[in-house]
Amino acid sequence: FLMLQTLMHCIFSIYVSCILFAYYVICALLNNLRPPPSYFAKSSLKTSINDPYHMDFLHNDWSNVAMGILPGRKQTRYNRDLCLDLTRIIRECDVRCIATLMPLHQLQQCQC
Repeated sequence: FLMLQTLMHCIFSIYVSCILFAYYVICALLNNLRPPPSYFAKSSLKTSINDPYHMDFLHNDWSNVAMGILPGRKQTRYNRDLCLDLTRIIRECDVRCIATLMPLHQLQQCQC
């Protein structure tokens, strides 16, 4: 019985590994299918000048929480300037603390 249980654990581990590998391959293929940034016309690129940074606020009694796109993003249809975006956030929106929920590898992909 113990040998059968160990065999089942091995088969399950191999099954999960195969599914994770397939997921990784599919994600890698889909990421490579995105058009390069030069695909978009220069006039259609959203920059910090022609499309000023916008934040949506959730107002309540104890604090103001805001969300927005990634400042300084330079991927696909965005060609934003990080300094201009942060200046707008700090000065015009009166934000005192900025936090990101994106992991480091995604920030690097967005060229921030």
